[in-house]
Amino acid sequence: MRLKRAATVCTGTMLLALTGCLPELDLTPVEEALGTAVTVGWVADQAMAAAAGGTGPCVGAGVYCGDPDCRGELSAGNGADCVLPMSPAAEGTVGVQGSWVSADNAVFAMDFATIRNGERRLVVIGMTRVAAQREEDRIYVGYVGQDIKASNLSSYVRQTAWVIEIDTSGTPADPNDDTLLIYGGSEGAGIRRDNPIAPQVLDRVNTGIDLMAMIGVHVDPHCALNPVSGHVILDGVTLQQPGATGLKFHDKCDGEVDVLVSASAAFASSGQSVPIDIMGD
Repeated sequence: MRLKRAATVCTGTMLLALTGCLPELDLTPVEEALGTAVTVGWVADQAMAAAAGGTGPCVGAGVYCGDPDCRGELSAGNGADCVLPMSPAAEGTVGVQGSWVSADNAVFAMDFATIRNGERRLVVIGMTRVAAQREEDRIYVGYVGQDIKASNLSSYVRQTAWVIEIDTSGTPADPNDDTLLIYGGSEGAGIRRDNPIAPQVLDRVNTGIDLMAMIGVHVDPHCALNPVSGHVILDGVTLQQPGATGLKFHDKCDGEVDVLVSASAAFASSGQSVPIDIMGD
């Protein structure tokens, strides 16, 4: 099971500082956005190449292309030759269906539901619509929040838009050397939690992040615990004390992100490094 970083309900700022009973920074929406972008980018490269007849270490049998539909399956996690970024131990298959506008433009639907890392699955289990465009050695992928199928109901992601730039390093169909740059943001993203006063009531107002922006988040093929650079800006991180938080990914390849500063109730996280995990429950 995934260990959630849940905030402890406490009162009295001075007492909190003395007792260490300050809420922790909950980055679940950041993890969900990263898990979605990384997985979508990883699949898009292979899907574009496979539908054009290319082969690679992750492309499974049964991939075929017709006119206008193209359908197939891509294998994930087949040893060292096929590794999902940020979750190298994950295994399973990805189902892909696509429609082509031209040789370099396609729209895909993706199913990640069978990918597992032990008993845990990805935070995103599928995409209903992903637009992809190829320009020489680069693939540009775009999608919005309404296209995301999440593995649980913990998020209220709305009014989101994401763009991923994939540098294939001249080897289409082989995702192991891909570099990803992720840009995007969401308004109204939050954590669905039980109302602490009335646990039987699901209280959407008791959310986490209200605004989020990712700027140039860099996923490097030589690091299994990405990202290695880029920034995230959050606003309204907690209901108890809304405020901005700035995050920066570093190049230590340790699966953590630096909290530059937080003006939220989780201000004690400022200056710390906290782990990022793209696997759901």
